[in-house]
Amino acid sequence: MKETQLIGFEHLSALGHSIQTLPPDEASPFLLEASTILLLAGFPELAYQGFIKLTKGELKVSESSSLAHPIKDIIPALCYFLKIPCPEFFPGHSIALDALGDYIHRKNQEYENIFAIDRWFNLPMPSGDWSEDFLHDLTHPRADIKEEGRFKLNDFFRDLHRVLSQNYVNHQKWQEASELLKIFEDVLDAWEIDQLSYVEQDILVLGIRTYLNIGDVNKVDKFIQKWFQSAGDVTAGLTLAAYLPDVLTRMSEGALKNTVNFTQEQAQNFLDVVSQRKHTPTKQDFIPTIDDWNDLLEKWSESILRNLEEEDLDSYDDGEYANKSCLWMGATEEEVSELESRLGEDLPISYRNFLLASNGFAILNESCELYGVDRIEWFVEENRDWAECWDDGDDVDDEKYFQYGEHQNCCFLRGRYMKTALQISSAEDGYVYLLNPKIIDSRNEWEAWDFGNKHPGAFRYRSFWDMMQELYKQHLSSSLQSR
Repeated sequence: MKETQLIGFEHLSALGHSIQTLPPDEASPFLLEASTILLLAGFPELAYQGFIKLTKGELKVSESSSLAHPIKDIIPALCYFLKIPCPEFFPGHSIALDALGDYIHRKNQEYENIFAIDRWFNLPMPSGDWSEDFLHDLTHPRADIKEEGRFKLNDFFRDLHRVLSQNYVNHQKWQEASELLKIFEDVLDAWEIDQLSYVEQDILVLGIRTYLNIGDVNKVDKFIQKWFQSAGDVTAGLTLAAYLPDVLTRMSEGALKNTVNFTQEQAQNFLDVVSQRKHTPTKQDFIPTIDDWNDLLEKWSESILRNLEEEDLDSYDDGEYANKSCLWMGATEEEVSELESRLGEDLPISYRNFLLASNGFAILNESCELYGVDRIEWFVEENRDWAECWDDGDDVDDEKYFQYGEHQNCCFLRGRYMKTALQISSAEDGYVYLLNPKIIDSRNEWEAWDFGNKHPGAFRYRSFWDMMQELYKQHLSSSLQSR
């Protein structure tokens, strides 16, 4: 397996700079990552201080945020490790010191019960009695069969996982499990596998549990390192630390020092910087002009068309994009005024300027296209059943609703707003873009929804401009990954 780049103080400092300079809802995810890094580096006391900062003060994370779940898991585990009472970090989430042990034991049992489930129960249970020839072929693959042999290898990992979990780990037969884990390591080394699937990652966790029970700390550390290297996301390390308390001990004693390494003094300096955060909120008064829209849409259009093959471009109806642009001629002031008269509402200035820059926009890499003035209509006009099925009478309080940014929970929306939303795009395969005139900010900007039945719900933005900026970033990220 290829080596993972060392996470050092330079990376921690960069996170500190982001936390210092960004608004709270954007800074909080960086503090979660940084606090996790402090934990992985072996500084649980300092990590605890970082996680607590996410539960109170300016950088407090809403309990409805997707960031809240790992915080709920790790703080009690850290309190148990540090032998301190668990404070009320979210309403109703406090645990006395003498009750922490039982709480952690229950969480650990829940975790083990999930791992105990045979997810392939509908297939015959493998015996685990693999022949010497079979194992020799697995641990000595020929170069010319590595590509096609990966499917065979996937089947073996699945069977190995079942035998390990069902026959040995579930019955605490740790020594027998360790014998199979040796084979697993030999296969990984022989095939030089860089990317592990969730099955192989689960086997690594079974290995960590096995060697913890055997008392082989070197093997525990080795498997923790492999698991972390394969996880892909730094905060994934919180899962192990929260549900397997002994892993916290190994991290505090340097299990990941070859992967995450800086001094305690540097870690403390980072926390001092965070504590001195002096971010000054900027007044939200920016409204994009027609020129701003032209700059964004032209860059977007060039990127879309640059990534399309010529035959793909030719496949669009009637040579609609023969001019090599996804923009359309801008609407006139008269056309936009007629639209406002028809709707009975004055449009937000930024959306108005968008239509004046380009009377619609073809997002060719998405399922929807943005409408021009002739097609814009209230969502309920042609989608009444759709709108009414989302109006279930439930409400969402302000703390949950006004959580914007990438970590919002898309399920926390107010379905009744769909009856008054403005449909600004085609509705394809359950996806549509909407503007919500019921939520208007100080700039007279309407809330924007990237709505999809399959989300399920809506990713909401403070304005149409904010939504388009995010969609453009997603496009660029997708383009880079496809190269």
